[in-house]
Amino acid sequence: MLTLLAQTHRLCFTYARATCSVSYAPPAYYADRLCERGRSYLRDFFLGTKALRDELGLDDKKKKLEERYRVARLAEYPRPTTVAEMKKSVKSEKEAIEEKLDRKKVLDDLKQDVMAAARDEFYKYVVGKDREKKNPWAEHLRISRTMFWM
Repeated sequence: MLTLLAQTHRLCFTYARATCSVSYAPPAYYADRLCERGRSYLRDFFLGTKALRDELGLDDKKKKLEERYRVARLAEYPRPTTVAEMKKSVKSEKEAIEEKLDRKKVLDDLKQDVMAAARDEFYKYVVGKDREKKNPWAEHLRISRTMFWM
């Protein structure tokens, strides 16, 4: 039975893109190539470009969510109405904590929207649902389910 070290050494001679041994096991190379492929599909999502924010309407969603949470907080913590009350008014610790939690909820909600859009974008190319992009493997589902981009 081969030791783990010997098996890893033998794997280093099986990398498809090289005619000699490579410095680390090919599954690591293949994983790196696959990650790079995924990053290229999701580049706009990682960069958070303005075009993407506009396309997904993230700025508007953020404003609406912030307003919804603010209104809910106002029902529990009414604001002072006179100038004298405003001068004396200080947020309670509980209110400040809830405000921070609401900001986190807004970001979590936006992240879910972005991740759903990213998932749709990624699988649109991988599975080949988007025929207009002239995806080279869109017609061949057997190929699209394997990693042939070495």
